[in-house]
Amino acid sequence: MPEPAKPSAPSHLWVILLVAALLRLGGLFHDLPFSYFGDELHFMKRAMALGTGDLNPHWFHKPALLMYVLLLAYGLYFVAGYVVGYFSSVEHFAGEFLTNHGPFLLIGRMVVFLCGVALVAVVYFIARRVFRQPVFALAAGLVAAVAPPLVASSQEIKADTPSALLLALSVLLYLRTVEKVELRSLIIAALLAGAAMGTKYYGIVLVAAYGLWELSLLVRHTVDKGTFLKRTVALLGFFILGFFLTSPFNFLDPTWGRAVTDQVMERLNISGEELVFAQDAHLQFQPGPRAWLAAAGDFLSKLFGRQGMGLPLTLAVLSGLVVSLFGKRTRPYAILLTLPVLIFFLISVVFSPFHVKSRHFVAIIPLLCPFAWPGIEGLTRAFFKRDRLRRIVATGLLVLVAFTGLARVWADNRERNRGDSRTVAYDWILENLPPAELILVEDDGIPLQPDVSSISRMRRRLAELPQGPFTYHQERRLDLLEKYPAVEARNIDLLGRPWWLPREKTDEEIAQSFKDLDMSNPLTSRYPLSLEEYRDAGVRYVVTTSLGYRWLDAFADPEQRFPAFVRFYGSLKEIAPIKTIDPRERDGKGPVIWIHDLGSLGH
Repeated sequence: MPEPAKPSAPSHLWVILLVAALLRLGGLFHDLPFSYFGDELHFMKRAMALGTGDLNPHWFHKPALLMYVLLLAYGLYFVAGYVVGYFSSVEHFAGEFLTNHGPFLLIGRMVVFLCGVALVAVVYFIARRVFRQPVFALAAGLVAAVAPPLVASSQEIKADTPSALLLALSVLLYLRTVEKVELRSLIIAALLAGAAMGTKYYGIVLVAAYGLWELSLLVRHTVDKGTFLKRTVALLGFFILGFFLTSPFNFLDPTWGRAVTDQVMERLNISGEELVFAQDAHLQFQPGPRAWLAAAGDFLSKLFGRQGMGLPLTLAVLSGLVVSLFGKRTRPYAILLTLPVLIFFLISVVFSPFHVKSRHFVAIIPLLCPFAWPGIEGLTRAFFKRDRLRRIVATGLLVLVAFTGLARVWADNRERNRGDSRTVAYDWILENLPPAELILVEDDGIPLQPDVSSISRMRRRLAELPQGPFTYHQERRLDLLEKYPAVEARNIDLLGRPWWLPREKTDEEIAQSFKDLDMSNPLTSRYPLSLEEYRDAGVRYVVTTSLGYRWLDAFADPEQRFPAFVRFYGSLKEIAPIKTIDPRERDGKGPVIWIHDLGSLGH
């Protein structure tokens, strides 16, 4: 089989990358200097906590590579600021971070943005390696540039896009196995798969996919048993090495192994649990085979629906996959690109049923984009015999596929850039509420900074808590907030929803559970008191959002599951708010916000 042409960067690739960059930049600056995405703030804070010298993130829902990359980026920001005199010390830098997230959010988003643009280039080169014609690569790159999930995931500090970039790079290297079975490509591909695993756990699908391909080489007598054994050991060994080098504390800290074991037992129903709560879908299900069929339908409907590829791209990709599987030369490439997708699907259905969201498809859509042009060409060949007419129709279909994605991206960017109601409420509170009065705020609501009174209460709460993933470095954080107070700090207490629980628990019960302490910051209360108790404790104002009501409404029986929250929100409905901020009234986005004054409660 002849060697494919070595990848280079023709002019049309630069045009595609420019389109990809502009689309992603169109929604990159949303909500600054604030963020209303919990994961985004979480990555940023974890990365800065690593700057204390403790490189253990102490939290393993996501592995650490993105945090380390962010730490490097923030370190460069500090060096630049120190050189020009903006930061006087590392401590001053840390204090600035705690009171002004804007620059740190933008730097983090730029890191992910660059990964997103680079991912489009990798898709281009995958298609070029597989199909060896510029038009196939151009179409794949264009589709990836405008695919809404790929664009949206490049505009927030999350691990999906960086992990997908490493995953796609690994596949690009491993595709050489089709042309020549040599060890070097396998080693590099395995290291990259391990790095993808060290960014987000998507990398595990590549080990399984490559392992199956290596087994097929043995079955087809392409390699002998000795070579198969050597390559399999290299695959596993260098994958683990790549994972270890990029997220070492997954191995050095027993927390991750404990959490993985618990999840496997739960999802396979080894532990004997009758029901499991899927927090993203707000439903309970019987783990095991009974849930897999419904979870598979949920996954496919999202992948092929508006959350994922959409109908035009789905039809093109599925047609292209069929065409490629029937082509003698393209069949092995098609199998190699499809295997990770199928394994990702199976793992999602079995171990994370009903959890998949649009951003999760970033791991697999890049591997499907190369099939877009073969599918379009195959469809037109079936209906049009004249070459010129066929090319015109095929180009029109590609434009249709791209335009569908482009229209969705345009709408998504426009929505992202709307003014958020929480920012409006932030400004209103600073202008209208007395600074010293105690305000109860939902933890995903208004991004107010704590004053000295708030910090004092958090210190007392921290002293009562066991050590956990969210309590490391909290003492240092409170020290810095006292030394470098925010100008706009307010006397606040936070109330959070126990979004991961099927039923409410008291704060004391949460503090006694390792799993619960691993899910959220225990400095934030997850159990609401009555309005009278809040008033007696000194709370003057309560700020709530429609997110809380929406969360409760998702349950069929909230009175049985979360009676304290039902009581809390029900009592607030009986008090006329002093201010209502509805984003629909100002062409904005975000939840409806109500600000209540407890001063007249009971009068």
